[in-house]
Amino acid sequence: MTYYGDGQTLLGWKPQGYTLQMLGVRRQKSAVEFIGSMPKSKELHSFSTIYKGKPWFVVIYGNFSSRKAAMNAVGELPPSLRSRRPWARSIKGVQDDIQKGVL
Repeated sequence: MTYYGDGQTLLGWKPQGYTLQMLGVRRQKSAVEFIGSMPKSKELHSFSTIYKGKPWFVVIYGNFSSRKAAMNAVGELPPSLRSRRPWARSIKGVQDDIQKGVL
């Protein structure tokens, strides 16, 4: 199977954890440009899925042990990332989405 971006890596994360979703877009180019323009870009991960029947490209930040830890991390983000108003997502939910978006 082929996974977009960091899909294969993210499938190896513990499903009990949480991450912060930073962005979801229809165009792969938009996700790539977003990552390239952000501080801490090495800590951003991307994957693709299917949303409303069409490809959807998602950018996430971090791997946290709990939802609370993920939400606490929002305050530590640089302003350019914090202004995106990220929200906590379960790693299990991300992994399920990756499985839907296999290329």
